[in-house]
Amino acid sequence: MTARLLEEVHDHTRLNSVPPPAVRRALEAADLAWPASGPEEIGALLARTFGVSGFLAGELLRYSERAGSARGSASPAAVAFTLGLYGADGRLIWRASFDESQQSLMDDPGSFRRAWDRGFRWLTAEQIAAYGAREVVGRLPDPGDAP
Repeated sequence: MTARLLEEVHDHTRLNSVPPPAVRRALEAADLAWPASGPEEIGALLARTFGVSGFLAGELLRYSERAGSARGSASPAAVAFTLGLYGADGRLIWRASFDESQQSLMDDPGSFRRAWDRGFRWLTAEQIAAYGAREVVGRLPDPGDAP
């Protein structure tokens, strides 16, 4: 999920990013972890270490593949996550969430447009995650809009 979100950030925003392994090493060296450590501590560390003015952090809440047949699936593919943009001071600037459990068009007639865009087929959790990443990253504020 992290790789998918970063790919979308890189492809569709003007935000620069620090590679996740480098961030992970810095957090581990400082004995910090998201979300256990506060955004103030993490923001200060990332600003000192990498010179960033902010950071994206999120939480994967659900990621499950579809089980069963396409008709009457016992459990549909489902993905849920939150993503927040924080300033280096730890202040929350922006937050978005994505939550989708795929349903048949018969069960959710309001999803016709989404089903059309997806070719009227059942998707994997990875495909739903890709859709969610595009949707959420598309709502990220432009860095030029910051106060």
